[in-house]
Amino acid sequence: MKNTQSPNHKIGLILCGGGGKGAYQIGVWKALREYGYESQIAGLSGASVGALNSALFAQGDWNNAEDVWLQVTQSDFLHIKDKARLLAQTTSGILNIPLFYATPFFNRLILNLAALLMKFSVKLLSISKSSPTLEAQKTKLSAYHVAVYLMAYIFRTTIFTQDRLKEILMQQIHFSHETIKKYDVFSSVTVLNPVSKPILDTEYITWAGKSEQEIIQLILTSAALPVVYPYEEKDNVIFFDGGAIDTIPIKPLYDLGYRSFIVIPLANQTDKRFHRHWEQMKQMYPDCRFLRINPSSTFGGGLLDTLTVNQRVTEQRIQAGYEDGSMVLKREGPSFFHQG
Repeated sequence: MKNTQSPNHKIGLILCGGGGKGAYQIGVWKALREYGYESQIAGLSGASVGALNSALFAQGDWNNAEDVWLQVTQSDFLHIKDKARLLAQTTSGILNIPLFYATPFFNRLILNLAALLMKFSVKLLSISKSSPTLEAQKTKLSAYHVAVYLMAYIFRTTIFTQDRLKEILMQQIHFSHETIKKYDVFSSVTVLNPVSKPILDTEYITWAGKSEQEIIQLILTSAALPVVYPYEEKDNVIFFDGGAIDTIPIKPLYDLGYRSFIVIPLANQTDKRFHRHWEQMKQMYPDCRFLRINPSSTFGGGLLDTLTVNQRVTEQRIQAGYEDGSMVLKREGPSFFHQG
């Protein structure tokens, strides 16, 4: 049954993006369950991998969520397109070079390639995030426009695919009509129109009225890491990673009247860039209360950590989320949830 409190008394769970580090949020969820706070959450808003975890949370089966995360391998996460594999096989045959798929060296090579693409996309995003200056608008080949057009082009040539992740989602995520109605759920996507309006923006898309298939596609689009995965395109408009612009997607639940939020970022506590964004966000929502649970300083914060997924690392991340969540909930939970 849906939480019937007035919106300003409802609590929203904000699940931020961070690729493979998203397993940490599953550990925090375990702590929320054990402390008896899970049932007080009425709304979910997720960006990127946070959209996937929103789906797992909405189903309400923590053990299934853990199983989903533990079964995802590095090759599932960075699955190479069939065309790219065929090219590698053809090149290998012509040059008489042994093909070395599934070897540790190859996996590390792919991981570093993906990290390099991500690093490049971050540079492009840093140029194209802000609105162009008046001078830039007048110049067709400004650095701003070049960044936007270059991103659009590179997205079309990525060698990775979400096919394996889609298979896992279709096997593991199933919603009844009542499940979707239980929460107010939103997933964010970044929007890029490289032709008529070459600026980046964020859209927050509700799950209300959507089919299971539509929700799965929305999750995949929200989790389409810039340049690494293909984007979704409709009417010449590009949709991709929901965390590219707004890494803390509070807005859709705030607009519904929510004023209390549990926020689970995946940036570690020493990340200066995240702290700047966090302070800006609190200034944007001065009438809200926040309970923030994010990784300790020992939690990996680089691009390689974002792209690394294997059972051992996933187990460590779930445990870290559980421990950090338990510590924060023990200290701040009673006052936060009592006031809510």
